[in-house]
Amino acid sequence: MPRDNRIQFENSFHHIITRGYNQMNIFFEEEDFGYFLGQLFVISVSHGVIIHSYCLMNNHLHLLWQNPLSNLSEAMQLLLTRYADYFKRKYKHRGKVLEKRFTSILIDTEMYLMQLAKYIHNNPVGVIVDKPEDWAWSSYKYFTDESLSKPRFLEKDLILQKHKSLNALVQYTNEPDDWKPEDHIFSGTILGSEKFIEEITLRHVAPEIDVSLRGSFKLNNTYRIRIDEIKSFISKLNFDLKTQTCLLIYALREKTDMSYKEISEKFFLGTFSASAISGRYARIKTRSKANTKLAETLIQIKYL
Repeated sequence: MPRDNRIQFENSFHHIITRGYNQMNIFFEEEDFGYFLGQLFVISVSHGVIIHSYCLMNNHLHLLWQNPLSNLSEAMQLLLTRYADYFKRKYKHRGKVLEKRFTSILIDTEMYLMQLAKYIHNNPVGVIVDKPEDWAWSSYKYFTDESLSKPRFLEKDLILQKHKSLNALVQYTNEPDDWKPEDHIFSGTILGSEKFIEEITLRHVAPEIDVSLRGSFKLNNTYRIRIDEIKSFISKLNFDLKTQTCLLIYALREKTDMSYKEISEKFFLGTFSASAISGRYARIKTRSKANTKLAETLIQIKYL
């Protein structure tokens, strides 16, 4: 199935959700939670990531993520790959650990920062604990207990500034409500005011979209930038023309939302049928299993 590109840009804010495969538990022991947070710190240093709140549950996790360098996908893929490898080694697990694709919702911080942080910190309430401060694996305790040394990746000031006082934050967080982000998300991608949605879609989404419709859409700027990067990267590879063609097809399928038919029409003028494009995509994946150089190239394409 073709996949939508993620809307991301410098200093964009995102609600990240990752779940265990088939709802399996991904955190069993204190060491597991600690390892994930340790890797989050490493990624925050290497990729400039800032976290404004988080909650790790047994079978899923939530992050309120700021993206200063516009490298969300690369950073998250590295983080999740490292944790999955750790999990497989420790528990001698075979097969998938995490859902294939993490959820990323672009956030309008002016409208939803406080509400989303409250939602994240209350995730274990009523499920595992009675109060948000009773759950060890969320960021809430670092907001309410100033004697604790917060993780270096955690930035508290932006959320604290939204409240008049610490007592106001505590009262707000503990006030019961039934707010859920999924009830307010536009097209499964943006959580924001109508003005914010309009600004984002005009800048990053195809201009002909009707923003009043809550259906799926294709990205605009990110889509074009990636096409240029893909073509440039493929043209510099030291492979024969047939292999380069297969690699181009692979990259277009992995990095854009184009169907096999669209790839055929836009890049090969219809000389290859959609089924022929599909066959070349499958063959390059098969060949890479026995060819180290090809396998390394597919990994490079993944992180373009």
